[in-house]
Amino acid sequence: MTDSHVSLLTARQVMDRLGVSRSTLYAMIRADEFPKPIQITRGRVGWIMQEVEEWFAERSSLRRGENGKK
Repeated sequence: MTDSHVSLLTARQVMDRLGVSRSTLYAMIRADEFPKPIQITRGRVGWIMQEVEEWFAERSSLRRGENGKK
């Protein structure tokens, strides 16, 4: 990979984008329905923006009935 810049989102940013609570966000992660965060420091995690955007794109394509699903 030539571009080593990775944008991270905080839990608050992810919750705001999804419109869900913290407990719902972590329930989605436990159910393997949303990307797992990465550990930034001992008490801080973050989500890779590209993975979150890909998740949204996948959900959008499922809604539109792409990939043979509705």
